[in-house]
Amino acid sequence: MPASLTKQIDAGFRYALTPAVKFVAGVFQVDKPYFNLDSRNIYGAFGTVRHRGAEVSLAGNVTDDINVVGGMILLDGKISGDPVDRGLVRPHEPGLSPRFAVLSLTYAPKAWNGLALDAQFYSNAGRPVHSTDDFKSPPWTEVNLGVRYAFKLGSAPATVRAQVLNVADSYGWNVNSSGSFFPRTPRRFLVNVTAAWALAGARFLLAGGIMIVANIFDFIDGKVAHITGKQSEFGAFWDSTLDRFSDLALFTGL
Repeated sequence: MPASLTKQIDAGFRYALTPAVKFVAGVFQVDKPYFNLDSRNIYGAFGTVRHRGAEVSLAGNVTDDINVVGGMILLDGKISGDPVDRGLVRPHEPGLSPRFAVLSLTYAPKAWNGLALDAQFYSNAGRPVHSTDDFKSPPWTEVNLGVRYAFKLGSAPATVRAQVLNVADSYGWNVNSSGSFFPRTPRRFLVNVTAAWALAGARFLLAGGIMIVANIFDFIDGKVAHITGKQSEFGAFWDSTLDRFSDLALFTGL
């Protein structure tokens, strides 16, 4: 393929609401060549895609005990060119969400001595699925809740974290730019511990105990998905992918 040229224009500002809380806002426009599959399932150039949008974010400690990180992006992706003019493809870009928002809250009073509660809220608007029709995936919202405890093993810091992801077990779809879509993962429970850190610190008995507990959950997650009727090809792929990242972390620790 020939070299692609991209043009970008952006502007923004930053404002300190308090010494500990920062607000950032910006607008942007990006123009670049657009490639995708046409109605005959042939990959090629469609013309130009323009990404125009705005983004805002807020981050900092609103009190001594509460930390907030939030943001939202509004994005309009419009395709232009000969295929659009001839009606072969729609002007909207597949897989591009016009709105995405996230809010993360952490409550960690000093009196709790390392114990903290956290919550994350995600909201995503529906996305166009194909470049050849007007079908859109439905919007989705996800809520995650968790607790973590920071402590010391000897002189080294360590953290244990437990989370419930997708608390409401809301159903939704992820869509990529090629028009493929797959279901979002259902409610799930995670416990994160630091086996790699223990290996790096030569605490092999501790690392072994952590790995045994983690592998017990790894052994049963597929069975749980089968019993609850929530197994999928993507779930199997994602599970094996995360296992490889886990292996990489352990080898890095060693």
